[in-house]
Amino acid sequence: MHKEKGELIRHFSQGLVSQLLEAEGVHYNIGACQLGGYDFEQIKANLNLSVQHFYLHTLIAGAIDFQSEKAAMQTELESLEWQKHTDTLQSLVNACEQKEVQLWVEEDKLKFKAPEGALSPELLEQLKASKTFLIAYLQSETFKKHQKQYERFALTPIQAAFLMGRDNTFELGNVGSHYYSELKWPNLDVEKLEKVVNHVIGLHDALRTVIYEDGTQAVLPQQPYYQITISNETPEAIRAERSHHKYPLGKWPMFHFEVSSAHSTDTILHLSVDLLLLDAWSADLLMREIIKAYQGQEVKKPGYTVKQYIADEKKWHLEHQQFLQKAENYWESKLKDIPSGPELPFIKPLSEIEHPKFRRYTFAVSDKAIEALTQKAGQYNLSATAVLATIFSKLLSHWSGGKALTLNMTLFNRLGLHPDVNEVMGDFTNVALISYFPENQANFLYEATAIQEQIWQAVEHRAKNGLEVLRALNKNNPGKAVMPVVYTSLLSSESADMENNFFPEGVKEVYAVSQTPQVVIDHQIYRRGDEYLINWDVVEEAFDLRQLEKIVTLYEAWVHQIVEAENWDIQLSADS
Repeated sequence: MHKEKGELIRHFSQGLVSQLLEAEGVHYNIGACQLGGYDFEQIKANLNLSVQHFYLHTLIAGAIDFQSEKAAMQTELESLEWQKHTDTLQSLVNACEQKEVQLWVEEDKLKFKAPEGALSPELLEQLKASKTFLIAYLQSETFKKHQKQYERFALTPIQAAFLMGRDNTFELGNVGSHYYSELKWPNLDVEKLEKVVNHVIGLHDALRTVIYEDGTQAVLPQQPYYQITISNETPEAIRAERSHHKYPLGKWPMFHFEVSSAHSTDTILHLSVDLLLLDAWSADLLMREIIKAYQGQEVKKPGYTVKQYIADEKKWHLEHQQFLQKAENYWESKLKDIPSGPELPFIKPLSEIEHPKFRRYTFAVSDKAIEALTQKAGQYNLSATAVLATIFSKLLSHWSGGKALTLNMTLFNRLGLHPDVNEVMGDFTNVALISYFPENQANFLYEATAIQEQIWQAVEHRAKNGLEVLRALNKNNPGKAVMPVVYTSLLSSESADMENNFFPEGVKEVYAVSQTPQVVIDHQIYRRGDEYLINWDVVEEAFDLRQLEKIVTLYEAWVHQIVEAENWDIQLSADS
């Protein structure tokens, strides 16, 4: 009848009817009712309703007694008043937990159990004053979700391996995974730094995590205040105490900040961290964020956590079984003809080293040299990481009498499960086996291309955890350090841009060393200020140290030779 205006008029009529019902319906017991006032289970299922929906129009539900429903709704709203005080209530729960006071609700009554003397008059008064709200909070989904966030969860595979490596039953075991660094920081403001450190601790769950002997970990529900130690000891004395520290399990913190020669031009910040908490990428991120925050730059809390990543990664693998199968096929094929680790001239069998002690050998390469290396590598479709891994592999082969060998390469390529995944601190490490096969007439470019191809393949097939590959390789020799030479590169952006140079002017790393169970050489490269440091952390008891120094010197010469070469159709030689 209304032709093209028909739909418009229908909408207009529906609006008038709706307004009439809202305005006049209450006089005829037609209006709004409290969800739960009637048996709405079927309606809830059909309409996907939840306890957050308080009103349901009686055009669906039927007639109501409006006055009684209004009173019931008011009572319901008052019962949810506690939601305005969740932070205060959780702080009260935390205070009770710290004093081992147990709280629970039984028959809608607040109950508690406390050790003798733990429940102070002040805390008891707080419990009494908050009793009504506490009863509602302790029974709420909000509290259950909060508690679940701080439940223990399993270690990652690499964390579990490091935990077992503390045991002396493994070759090159009896070692806690650990990183130690000394930063010379003239006139460091210790009070300011302490505030910054506590701010960064609050941003990252990993820094509030406790590792337990049973292979689990948990984030502390509240953040303890961390106080930086100001020491009167010499830097050398602190180094002797802290550089190879093994943190006790089940206790917080598993890191340590200490300052020597405070309030002077010779101030040194000593940093020690258990690598059960952080991988090398995250340890670098920790240093970066502390320095940035100290300089007044914004450091944000990531919208993601280690615990969420572990759960999401597991789910991703379940949903992408084809990638796991492809990875298993790749590594099974590769293991058929994989060379062993480097057969280095150890002066003592690794199995006889009961207390591995690590020593660092290091040399610096300018940021301009690394930038030139990166640009030249790009022309050949190579990464700087692959180029340096090739030099390192070739050097170890030379040291091993020209034999083929396999490196244990650290991978930091986290799955892109969240936009903030690379800003999360934790231990996400995976490992890959990269082999080197010497050929008499092969030039450097040919060898580097072969290494790069293996790295790409390792990244593509990372669904299979590298530790499982190592176990398969070592099934007949349990406990043996089967691939004890590790290659780690933090050339993450493959460039020497300013973002990587986060050290302020005047601050310099003057000493550092790391240690890892079942490792005899750990090669690392990372940036510090306007230079890159190439480090070898080695178990000194295994080597002729004079011979080792010559090998490191040759490595430095080869690195500069590749940087300066016009092209890479060359052969590296120990005599060149």
